[in-house]
Parts: sequence; structure tokens; C-alpha cells
Amino acid sequence: YDYTGAWLANSFHDDVFALDATNTEDSWYNVSSMKYARGDKAVTTLSDGSILVMGGETYYSSSASKVAMHHVERYYPIHDTWVEKAPMPRGRFRFAAAAD
Repeated sequence: YDYTGAWLANSFHDDVFALDATNTEDSWYNVSSMKYARGDKAVTTLSDGSILVMGGETYYSSSASKVAMHHVERYYPIHDTWVEKAPMPRGRFRFAAAAD
């Protein structure tokens, strides 16, 4: 819930922030942006420390309706890079993800 009123329903983002909790004053900083701006995506971490972002929703300027995304991106923190992975068979948003 955004009590500030800064969040808008069609305001999807590709920017990503990381938390530096290694010092006594936790601080957030920007890392590389995802290729696709999206909201309501599923995110999980993998055993190598990379982060997998799947699906989500966005909207196209030609239409006011929201669209489920099928895009999958993997973030490698060591290189601060995103790599596009094989897309999901169908677009999904507002779902959970887990990795083993």
C-alpha cells in the first residue's frame, strides 16, 4: 500500500534497487535496469545468487488495458547485468515463484 499517493495504477517500472545492509546505516542504491518495465511480477533468487524475474503486467500506449507479460529476465549481481531468458508459454501476473 502506498500511503504517499506517488504510485499510479499504470506506472510500471524497469528500475531496480539493491539494499546495502553491510554497514550500520542501511542504504539503497540503483543497479542496472530490467529490459522490460513491469508491475505485479514474480521474483525468486537462485542458488548462484542470481535473481529471476518472470511475467508481470504492463500496458501498451495504443491501448489503455493492461497486458500480462511472458518475458523472463535473470539478473547477475556480480556483473550487474540482466540476461533475457526463454519466455513463459503464456503471459502471467500476480503469481508466486520459488526455486529449489
